[in-house]
This record gives sequence, structure tokens and C-alpha cells, in this order.
Amino acid sequence: MFYKLTPINDLAKPFVPYNGKCFCQIVRARTEKQARQAASEQAQGEGSKAWLDKKITRCEKLSSSGEAVVLCQDKRDPLE
Repeated sequence: MFYKLTPINDLAKPFVPYNGKCFCQIVRARTEKQARQAASEQAQGEGSKAWLDKKITRCEKLSSSGEAVVLCQDKRDPLE
């Protein structure tokens, strides 16, 4: 199973300022708990706790069926 983990609010701590932070992780795992743990182990400047906390990040189960689609593309403009 694949999971997509992203911030619930990427304009809040610990995701601002943007420099050196990870905003999306696609993880292969059997459970959401395993997915969150794996994501936390690859954390950047946002810190590992962000990926474990359901109040800070969402964890969406991805389906393997359906039409071709880009699963992750994370572009950022510098904050003014």
C-alpha cells in the first residue's frame, strides 16, 4: 500500500519558513502507523514529530487503480 503524507497547513509551524523542509512524502507501508514512522525517519527541517502527529500532517491511502496521474509534485515560490 502507498500513502501520501502532507502538511495540513503548510503555512504554519513547523513548515515555515520553507527553507530545508519536506512538504510531501510518498511511502510504501502496510499501515498508516508504519507510513508515518517511515516518513518521520526521513524528516528534514520540519522535524520527525511533524510526520507522526495527525494534527500537523495528513496521511492519505493511495489507490493503485485508475488512470495515469502524477502522484507528487511540490513546487514552492519564495515567501515575499
